[in-house]
Amino acid sequence: DAAKAFAVDLQRIEGQQLETIEGPLETRALGRALNLASTQLFDQRRTIDANIAALRQQEAALADTNEQLRTIFALSPDALVSFDAGGRVSFANAAFFRLTGLTPEALIGQHDSVLDQHLRARVLDPAGYTPLFRLFDSADAAPAQLVLDRPRVTVLELVGRHGHAPAVSRLLYARDITRESAHRRAGLGLALEMRGMFQAGGADAAGPGAAVPAATVLLLTCPVAGLSR
Repeated sequence: DAAKAFAVDLQRIEGQQLETIEGPLETRALGRALNLASTQLFDQRRTIDANIAALRQQEAALADTNEQLRTIFALSPDALVSFDAGGRVSFANAAFFRLTGLTPEALIGQHDSVLDQHLRARVLDPAGYTPLFRLFDSADAAPAQLVLDRPRVTVLELVGRHGHAPAVSRLLYARDITRESAHRRAGLGLALEMRGMFQAGGADAAGPGAAVPAATVLLLTCPVAGLSR
């Protein structure tokens, strides 16, 4: 009776052992088998509990990492847009909506072709617009520039990258380079102006040695803004 009761409650017993059963050889063998089963079940339960605890810790760490990434993406000054495996927009951060004037309601869940339509309607040169899929043609595709005329004139540098998860099959990165472009154009204009002033001042005729002091004089005296200088 004791062995039978022990066997019935075996799944709820935490490693307890059945006291030595006196009796025939078969009865004693049964007692030893039940004790062994109790020990094995207890060890298995401890292993399962440890695995569950480790899994919960991993899930908590993963959730924390995901929250950090969401915060970084959401607060990034650069624009980020992710697409799922079906080509639909699964995420776009606040910077993207601020730079483009689009809204989450008009974009999230929409196919990338819809995003193309919205961007084409906002560029200075709709006829010269390059579809977004061209950015994902190859892993080393060169960045593209997009000049928007609304909500304000903005020059964006676009980079496309492929992801490794169905939820983020592709990632579009956009950086506002409006100021850089303005400075680059100003620098080019200054270089052309200085060349003309060099030629007009006869720096070439004075020989190579006159070029450096002449350049210094021009930089200090030519009528250009301080930032461009």
